[in-house]
Amino acid sequence: IMGPAAGRGWWEAINAGVRTAVVMLAVALVIFSIYKMLELAFLKRFDGPMDAIVGIFGVGVDYLMQILAWDVIALLIVGGALAGMLAEWAARRWK
Repeated sequence: IMGPAAGRGWWEAINAGVRTAVVMLAVALVIFSIYKMLELAFLKRFDGPMDAIVGIFGVGVDYLMQILAWDVIALLIVGGALAGMLAEWAARRWK
């Protein structure tokens, strides 16, 4: 996600870094939600398969509410910006 934006300027790289961090967070939420749903499904916590699929979203919202803290959001933004700047530096260095 960040790769094609490297080499287009510092602001584009910072934006791409933050965008990449947000996408990685979303993918991690989906993966961990599915994993937790499978754990709960094997413990017979759902009535059927559709209830389990809907349960993915419930578990995902629970995880998202735990993540929505100022320190986590700040780390996500600062870390993404730093990663974007490092990608821009690498693109300029090895162009």
